[in-house]
Amino acid sequence: MTDQNKQAIINAEEELKKSEAQKNAILNGITTNIAFVDKNLNIIWVNKAAAESVKKTPEEMIGRACHVFWADPSKPCPNCPTLKAFQTKKTEQTIMRTPDGRIWEEKGEPVFDPEGNLIGVVEIAADITERVRMEEALRQSEQRLQFVLQGSRLGFWDWNLETNEVQRNERWAEMLGYRLDDIEFTVKQWIDFIHPDDREMALKSINDHIEGRTPIHRAEYRMRTKDGRYKWILDQAMAVSVDKNGKVNRMSGTHTDITSSKLDEEKIKSLLAEKELMLKEVHHRLKNNMNTVASLLALQEELVKDEAAAAALKDSRNRVMSMKVLYDKLYRSDDFKETSFKDYISPLVEEIVNNFPNRAIVKIEKNIEDFKIGAKKISSLGILINELLTNIMKYAFTGRESGLISISASLINNMVRVSVRDDGVGMPEPADFSKAEGFGFQLVEMLTSQLGGSIKCESGNENKNGTEFILEFGL
Repeated sequence: MTDQNKQAIINAEEELKKSEAQKNAILNGITTNIAFVDKNLNIIWVNKAAAESVKKTPEEMIGRACHVFWADPSKPCPNCPTLKAFQTKKTEQTIMRTPDGRIWEEKGEPVFDPEGNLIGVVEIAADITERVRMEEALRQSEQRLQFVLQGSRLGFWDWNLETNEVQRNERWAEMLGYRLDDIEFTVKQWIDFIHPDDREMALKSINDHIEGRTPIHRAEYRMRTKDGRYKWILDQAMAVSVDKNGKVNRMSGTHTDITSSKLDEEKIKSLLAEKELMLKEVHHRLKNNMNTVASLLALQEELVKDEAAAAALKDSRNRVMSMKVLYDKLYRSDDFKETSFKDYISPLVEEIVNNFPNRAIVKIEKNIEDFKIGAKKISSLGILINELLTNIMKYAFTGRESGLISISASLINNMVRVSVRDDGVGMPEPADFSKAEGFGFQLVEMLTSQLGGSIKCESGNENKNGTEFILEFGL
């Protein structure tokens, strides 16, 4: 052999070593398990990832059967793609489970020499355990979602904003009288189904959410059914993914048929409107009746000559006017069960005092806190205050050129305290309501009892400047 031939052989061996090193570097850099086996399934070569998967070195595995490390040491794996590749001389693949519970995607790739003889099979195995678990979890999640959607009778839609395709479920179509096969995968068809008067609102709601102005898309609108009627739909959705620029690229939502509740709502509105009309009519007639009664009492008062009878008629008229003010306040209130204490008492005081001929000489001071009070209590309170003010206007300022009435009210610890005070001539002795013989004070005692409270009178020595009535009761 010449020196030139020897050098050529040396160079060829160097190139072969270099090529082998490159092959090893490439295959060992791959995280997928790769092994080259002969027809007896003995390992000829194995990469680093495959060895590490069974906690061995490549040198420990070479010359031994592949199934010794990854399956049953005594026999090849059932449906082994490597064995099949030896038999069919074609690429074979399958999914396999190893005894340790891992799941593998395995492929057997036949290798031929230049003459076409099968010299071995490359075994390629990828551990897909985590992927399969995730796919199974996703499948179960989607199955649960379908159960929920079916059980709740919700229509479901999923919109890919990049392709502008919309996927919908059977219930979405059924709500409108269609089969799912009749429904297109387009946004346009959805827009066409929406009532013309509702389109702008529906589109604005969904665009506001896409642009990030609202946390959720929620809109109620009408959609045309297959037979031309319209159904009310509650549409709710959220963005479920965004692209790399942060723009929404997918939305999912549900449709709920709320037609029945909308029709019920319209019926309720209609009934409430009728009720309001009836209440206005009743209110109008009742006010007229109260005014008529008050006018008749005033007329009778002018006609009678007996002063005691005239005074009794005036008292009765004042009581009627007090009830009229109460009724008017309650009717105009948004809540018939309770009303504003201040809004009721303040004008009532003016109404009562204005009925007396000496009104011009009387000054009224009011310091009334505002709080809510039940209609039943305010009714009794109104009549009670009417009695106290009537008594003051009749007797407190006799022979006087001026007078002052001070009214205050406060709420402390759920207890109402009302003070009605005058600077008049005072009383010979404080009134004892429990022993009162006059109808007015008997009525005050009865109304105080209805309120579940107490009332006292301070006058004479205890109060040199007139009389003070103090009423206390709980809310």
